[in-house]
Amino acid sequence: MAWHARTPRVCRPAHVGAALEDAVGEMVTDSSTHHDDGPNPTRSASAPDTALPRHGLLDALHRARHDADAARAEAERAQQLAAAAQHEAWLAQRAAERAASVKDEFLAAMSHEIRTPINAQLGYAELLALGLAGPLTMAQRDYVARMVASGRHLLGLVNDLLDVARLDAGDYVLARDILHTGSIIAAAVDLLRAQAESRGVRLIDEGADAPVGHPVVGDEHRVRQVLVHLLTNAVKFTPAGGHVSIRCAMTTTLPAHVTVTSAGPWTAVTVEDTGIGIAPEGHGRIFEAFVQMTHEAQSVYTAKPAGSGVGLALGRRLARLMGGDLTLDASAVGVGSTFTL
Repeated sequence: MAWHARTPRVCRPAHVGAALEDAVGEMVTDSSTHHDDGPNPTRSASAPDTALPRHGLLDALHRARHDADAARAEAERAQQLAAAAQHEAWLAQRAAERAASVKDEFLAAMSHEIRTPINAQLGYAELLALGLAGPLTMAQRDYVARMVASGRHLLGLVNDLLDVARLDAGDYVLARDILHTGSIIAAAVDLLRAQAESRGVRLIDEGADAPVGHPVVGDEHRVRQVLVHLLTNAVKFTPAGGHVSIRCAMTTTLPAHVTVTSAGPWTAVTVEDTGIGIAPEGHGRIFEAFVQMTHEAQSVYTAKPAGSGVGLALGRRLARLMGGDLTLDASAVGVGSTFTL
């Protein structure tokens, strides 16, 4: 079979299919023409004719071009869908950021607005308790005492919400002072002693014989706030006849579950109670904001959880801002819990 020499054809990518189709057509034409030129001495007379029909090759090329065009169109659609999904995700993220910002601003503003009338009500209730508006009967004194206690509890919840909002907004400044744990622990215990006695719970300060305690670096008000939260929870969920203890010690090693950013040695303040405890499934969520663990044993001592559910979450965030940590070391239902700051 003789091949005719031709000038090479340069094809642009967009015309590759058409050029290939023309070339195949010319090859088939040449093959058909030279079959009639005469006998080919190099081919056996009995060899079959293997030349493909022109229309068969063209059909195959048309199908290949159609499949390639369909694949290209599908890829373009996939790219468009991916770009649209990415844009939707960006819009959703912006909306979430705006919602979080509005929430923080609302909490901060409302917390300030709510604290003012609460403080006024507390002030008038305390004036009544002092008898400045006239003598009170025993029943009236009891009512006023309940008003003061409830007002202070509500004020504490509002302050916690305000602290969470300020932390979320990044508007939170902590002091870095050299402190000693003795006076801080004593102040926290004094705040909870009356509540513990009224509930029949024994509150033990194991470091009372060492009034100075151990040195720490942090914000005194916030350290005391975290300890008060821990003691409040311990007293609240410990039945009558139980006890709550607080102790302090220095350590040069930390358990694996403790995360600190300050260099050692460290001071560890531990609060341990013989309360209702926390079920194992709640250990991983106890430090989430607005989460309160409940189980059957709790109903024996309290009808419903009191508080906002932000105390432990706030305490951990404050501890970590000061370079330390707040952890749950152990807890079992019916046995009690141990927390360490």
